[in-house]
Amino acid sequence: MSIHRRGPKKIYHASVYLGGKQVWRSLKTSDEKQANILYGRLLENSGNVQISQTWDSFKSWYLEYSQSNKAKTTYKNDKTFIKKFEAEFPIAKVSDLTPRILELYKSHLVRLGKKPATINRVLGLFKTMGRKAYELGYVQRYELDKVKLLMLDEASPKVFDEKQIKRIRESCRNDFQSLLVDFLLYTGMRCGEAANSRWADIDFERKMIRIAGNNGWRTKSRKIRYVPINEKLGKILKSTERKGEYVVSRTGKRERRDYLTKIFTKISGNGSPHWARHTWISNLAAQGVNMYKVQKWAGHSDIRVTEKIYSHFFPQADTDADKITY
Repeated sequence: MSIHRRGPKKIYHASVYLGGKQVWRSLKTSDEKQANILYGRLLENSGNVQISQTWDSFKSWYLEYSQSNKAKTTYKNDKTFIKKFEAEFPIAKVSDLTPRILELYKSHLVRLGKKPATINRVLGLFKTMGRKAYELGYVQRYELDKVKLLMLDEASPKVFDEKQIKRIRESCRNDFQSLLVDFLLYTGMRCGEAANSRWADIDFERKMIRIAGNNGWRTKSRKIRYVPINEKLGKILKSTERKGEYVVSRTGKRERRDYLTKIFTKISGNGSPHWARHTWISNLAAQGVNMYKVQKWAGHSDIRVTEKIYSHFFPQADTDADKITY
């Protein structure tokens, strides 16, 4: 890490080079804000003191940043991506992460047969790391923007048709499985959101479900949003026995997201819970629901995400123009 606490008094120290050797220099404070101010001053002092530029030092800082600012699954992916990169290119300094090295690693992933979308996520991680390294003074300039992402073929999102949905429902073996299927199909929630939905989040009067972090779990965007309860889902929820705090649960306790994913995949014949989300969003679009409203309900960070993936489901402008009566 660039700075961290040491000793029984939890005093912050910075890793620096003095006379060509790495040493830990005390910042003489246990206050995090003050320590970062002092650390910033050290960064500016590029004469006698040089902040440690080792890859391990920066990597530790970045993973701490990732854990604090990203979703749990994204943090785990970051750790995995970095570990695999290091196995192929064991770099020692932050400055070793050059456009050439990243291009070589991109070619390596292509040869391994990795999907373009996966490769782009890996490249995105290291581009972000390079940008952070530049902002923190680990490197003198940022050049990783020269590395281009792979072109992706436009593909329609996978959705379930009515026959498939009927077959999936018929494959449910108990009330819990039926609730899981209908809850995902009628709310478009991500599996983690469904696993963390509580009865306290359901407002039958307003016909809305509140999606918000609780008990250590956080939403993907870390923001609160609401999804509507249609008539069919309302009847299902009202007839469901409340066994505890959580809605989609065998016992009322929170189910693991991975468990819900496994159950849905098995019931649907190797389909993905995310296909239920695609099905919900695409049907809203096909019914003429405003794109901005769909974006809000789906929890997309940007309207461009909704437009890029689902634009062909929305009614075309030329048919809408025919509705003008004057």
